[in-house]
Amino acid sequence: MKLCVFACLFSCVLLAQDYPKAEISNGLIQAELMLPDSQNGSYRGTRFDWSGIIASLQFSGHEYFGRWYDHHDPKIHDAVTGPVEAFQTNDKGLGYDEAKAGGTFVRIGIGTLRKPRRRITVPTIRTRSLTRESGPFASTRTGSSSPSA
Repeated sequence: MKLCVFACLFSCVLLAQDYPKAEISNGLIQAELMLPDSQNGSYRGTRFDWSGIIASLQFSGHEYFGRWYDHHDPKIHDAVTGPVEAFQTNDKGLGYDEAKAGGTFVRIGIGTLRKPRRRITVPTIRTRSLTRESGPFASTRTGSSSPSA
C-alpha cells in the first residue's frame, strides 16, 4: 500500500515538472515562468493570457506566488498563478459579437476561439475550443537564462 501511494505521488511530481518553463534570477529575485504551449503548457484554458503565469517568485526567503490548489488540470481556469490577465473587450473577446454561432473570435494572449453554438450567460469563464488557426507562441531568451523542461 505504501509503495502504491509513493508511486502515485512520485508520478504527480514528475507530471508537474513536464510543463515548459524558464527559470530566471538577478541574484536577489528568483522566478519560475511557465511558458505558453498549446500542447504541453501548464495552463491551456481560454480565460487568461498564457504568458503571465509565474509558478514561483522568491525574494529574501519569501514565496510570492505558488500553487494554491490540490489538483492541477491545465484546462481549469483557476489553474494559474502569478499576475495573469484576461484581456477582454466589453467582457468578451475581440469580434465576439460579430461572430456567428460556431464562428471565431480572438482572445488576446490565447488565440482564435470558437463561439459556442448556444447562448451562454457568462461568456468570460467558459472553456472554449481553440481553433486550428491559433498559431504557436514564440519565446525568446536574452542573457544567460535558459529554459528548462
